[in-house]
Amino acid sequence: IQCNQDIYAKNGRFMNSFTFPRFIFHNTSSESIGILQLSAEYEDISNKWISCQLITNQDQQLINIDPNKLILCLITIQIQLNGSPGIDNQHRCRAHHLLPQPLKLKINIEDTQMKHASLILEQINQPLNLPTLEKLIDKLNLSQKNILGFISADDCSIEIRYFVLIYYSNDKKSCIIFSFGCDFSSLRSPSWDKKYIKTLEKLAKQEKKSELIVHENVFDPFFYCQALFDHHFRLQAIRVTIKTNTSTTIQIIPLPIKQIFTEP
Repeated sequence: IQCNQDIYAKNGRFMNSFTFPRFIFHNTSSESIGILQLSAEYEDISNKWISCQLITNQDQQLINIDPNKLILCLITIQIQLNGSPGIDNQHRCRAHHLLPQPLKLKINIEDTQMKHASLILEQINQPLNLPTLEKLIDKLNLSQKNILGFISADDCSIEIRYFVLIYYSNDKKSCIIFSFGCDFSSLRSPSWDKKYIKTLEKLAKQEKKSELIVHENVFDPFFYCQALFDHHFRLQAIRVTIKTNTSTTIQIIPLPIKQIFTEP
């Protein structure tokens, strides 16, 4: 079953489509038969069968099948949903999270001999490829020893994982890198070099604060980050809060400045 969702919603609605590219009708009788009507239904989360749209690639309204012959059709079932489609190709090439899993689809058939039949099929989504520490290390070609922390929180209502990966680079210019994202393709990765950290420490001392809000404009309002300083206003750690519609994660990640930056 090939699944797809509209890229954008229109007036708060979108289509979730399910295509059967090789749907075969077989006339086993000795007489010609015509298919008068094809209709479709799906079972919703309350176990009720709901009518939905069915489209075929057959031009004629009546599908005629000769005796002992086969006809190959392409059938698409379209379910209209309220809300927003998936955010990327991975989330759109599946049944939407508003639909139950497995999703039951029913195709109803009526022929010219006034016979009725129904075929029930089940569609099952493949597991999502959600970001993990191991996958990000592989994608960014990082060394495990350079990883300072990984924090994530899932939004189960839209099947998205928000995360930040904190690591340091000492290849050419030493810096701490913060990679924020909710998938593998839209990372935002601000970095702190030694000069910027000195600026933060100076600001904390001037304002006599042990905490400063940082990364204010990165995936707001899901991320809330605070740089933490000791009583000498030296940067010690960062507190990361990730809040979604269904979960909240708070974690403090130590930042070993002396280990990362060579002392003069």
